[in-house]
Amino acid sequence: MDEEDTAPRQQQKKMLKRQEEMSESQIVKAFTSRKARNFDDDQSNDDEEGSDYKQSESGGDAKYVDTAGVTQTAQANPSFRNYSGVFKNLVKANNIVTMYPIISMIITYDSTKAVTVTKKSDEEYYVKQYDLEKYDMTFEEKIGGEPGQYIKLKEVEQDPLGTQFAIAYCDDGKFFVRTFGKDSRTEDEIKKNELDVNKLLGINDYTMCNQSFPDPFITCCFVGTDRLFVNLFHNYDLKHYHFLYDLKTQKIIGSHEERVIECTKKNFPYKCFYNDDKEEIYSFYRQGQSFIIKSDNMMDYTFDRMTEMDLG
Repeated sequence: MDEEDTAPRQQQKKMLKRQEEMSESQIVKAFTSRKARNFDDDQSNDDEEGSDYKQSESGGDAKYVDTAGVTQTAQANPSFRNYSGVFKNLVKANNIVTMYPIISMIITYDSTKAVTVTKKSDEEYYVKQYDLEKYDMTFEEKIGGEPGQYIKLKEVEQDPLGTQFAIAYCDDGKFFVRTFGKDSRTEDEIKKNELDVNKLLGINDYTMCNQSFPDPFITCCFVGTDRLFVNLFHNYDLKHYHFLYDLKTQKIIGSHEERVIECTKKNFPYKCFYNDDKEEIYSFYRQGQSFIIKSDNMMDYTFDRMTEMDLG
């Protein structure tokens, strides 16, 4: 019984002695770490021997200059080496020289055009469209340009399809709304389509826009594809106006709403949005006032002061 027990014990002692005789260098050499190696997902469970694993090229480190003017290096994450091709050429860039400074720019929802508002002077602005494939200018309309005009124009709004556009601007106290598509028009066609808001609401031209801002004291947004919400601030009498306009019939839907706001004459509508889920329109003022308006009834709205701080 003792002889049977000693046989396996002797074998274990021989194995332990053999391991002790191996140096640390031999042990390290025998072990190959997989931590520094990168495997494709479809090869992660393969044996190392006979595998067709090939290490992908690294995308390289990225260098940038921080706010202190010091060049920093962001090292590439080795986990993404096999996917470096996915992150290449994601953005197509091309420099387009504009004749005048850009006030604002949007990309159409159908991803075919870039629409810009550029300013030549206080009397003259331009709305232009550029093709996103060829980078050619495909559309141009002038706003103002006559002696004595004083234009304020900030941005272009678009319908949900990205095919129809609208601008709301102020010309020395006179408010206008202009809608257009992607095709160029004559001056007669532009004037025929342009909405004279002062005439429509029966208000004077005493509004004076803030010289320090490009905001025209009037904003608009599409409600669907054939309706346009318009609101403005007539700062002479501190009165807010809003209405819904039918683009097909070129008439106000229902009647307009007006409300005196307790604020300074420097206040103005900053931006308005349409929520198609709740069928509500949100309008925000520079000095913190806000309107929530039901799109089917301009008289049904909630007015509130959401913040004491100025926006923007």
